[in-house]
Amino acid sequence: MPATNDVMPVQVLIVDDDEDDYMIIKDMLQAISYPVVTTWAYSYNDALAHVKSGKFDVFIVDFRLGGKTGLDLMSDAAQFHSDTPFIFLTGAGNAKIDAMAMKAGATDYLVKGEMNEEKLDRSIRYAIERSKVIAALRLSETKYRTVFENSKDAIFIADSSGVILQTNTVFREMLGFSVEEGGSFSIADLVTTDHQKALLNDIITHCKEIKDLETEFVLPDGVIKIGLLSISCSTNEKGDRFFQCFLHDITELRKSERNLFQAEKLAAVGRLVRTLAHEVRNPLNNINLSIDQMVELITDESLLTYTEIVSRNSGYINSLITELLHSLRHTEINIQRRPVHDIFYAAMAKVKDRLDLKGIQIKVALPPEDLYVNIDLDKMTSAFLNLLTNAIEAIDHDNGIITLSAERGKDAILVKIQDNGMGIPAESLGRLFEPYYTTKRNGMGLGMVATLNILQAHNATIEVRSEEKKGTLFTILFSIAA
Repeated sequence: MPATNDVMPVQVLIVDDDEDDYMIIKDMLQAISYPVVTTWAYSYNDALAHVKSGKFDVFIVDFRLGGKTGLDLMSDAAQFHSDTPFIFLTGAGNAKIDAMAMKAGATDYLVKGEMNEEKLDRSIRYAIERSKVIAALRLSETKYRTVFENSKDAIFIADSSGVILQTNTVFREMLGFSVEEGGSFSIADLVTTDHQKALLNDIITHCKEIKDLETEFVLPDGVIKIGLLSISCSTNEKGDRFFQCFLHDITELRKSERNLFQAEKLAAVGRLVRTLAHEVRNPLNNINLSIDQMVELITDESLLTYTEIVSRNSGYINSLITELLHSLRHTEINIQRRPVHDIFYAAMAKVKDRLDLKGIQIKVALPPEDLYVNIDLDKMTSAFLNLLTNAIEAIDHDNGIITLSAERGKDAILVKIQDNGMGIPAESLGRLFEPYYTTKRNGMGLGMVATLNILQAHNATIEVRSEEKKGTLFTILFSIAA
């Protein structure tokens, strides 16, 4: 409401090049029920100077101001971030001008020939109250925008069909793209599995809600992230549905948990293996000593065949124990700053013959600038050799392709090894780095354990994506070398 007698009077700027009209309006304002202080601006430039002052509660403006109009004044006022409401004065029967004024944002308009104290009082009251409501809405919007943009979680708004309309800064940073870049991107496009896509589509169709759905999503650069997705369905004032969505990134948490679990599992297996090695090698040594004694005492050469079998298998058992202990032993490394392509070409040289024999094409994709990592080249070559060997063995057709690539991510160097082989079954992915787990007929299940051991010694992490009959992608993340 406008001011009363015990508060500050309403400050009104009257912009009209006709002094007689100004005096008429001023007299009307003096007759209304609350105190009003009027100021006259007789020209456009004079009015603009008063607008800049920011001291007025309402502007009453004649639409015609010489070569300018009230719309021009309102447009210039907006450049000074003025929120003061405009009431336009127009001529009788000029509906087109009235419509233009309201469309441009004028609070009200009055026809000069029909204006009286009551209409002027009502118009000013309405203009000031509406201005307060708009100011409150803008303040609320500013607070909402502050929370929206400064949240540590990705926040986004989607329409009734699930198409994402608006995102905050964290969303754009987390997922590496913005919906404003073009194209239609749905909530369901965030997830990777068919099951979760179907679940989200059902939520969108039936306006349901979901809280903390753990989901895996892939960034445009191929990096895999894990988040907790929460969706709530709401309705706006028009009755249209929309979805408010929150995505909390737990990638680092899950990586830490996985790395800790793998380290603890390897440590436990290491302790078990060392105990077993000690318990097995003691009787194994006794067996070997006894065999050596028996060979000296046997006179029937036909019996030597049996001692040779025992000796040969004892040696095989001993070599298995040695290899297992070696794969689980803490890796001593000699760190040097090396370009990534050194690893590629060193590993490729060791598998060249196998690639040629199977007719597999190998492609290398590197950026123009060298990407440097801190590694022990020999150890890392051994790790990549295991990965390349697995890729070669996974290809069972004549159009085999293995791609080695590297790129600079936001916080790491991403190195990828991708093949178009048979892929890894979903039930095997979780056991890929377990000692002695293998799907190969003659495999020992130690190659991936040794690879993980080497990567962990370099503080590198490895991620795996695979689809049966389509191929496998290993992504290794190295810290960027200084």
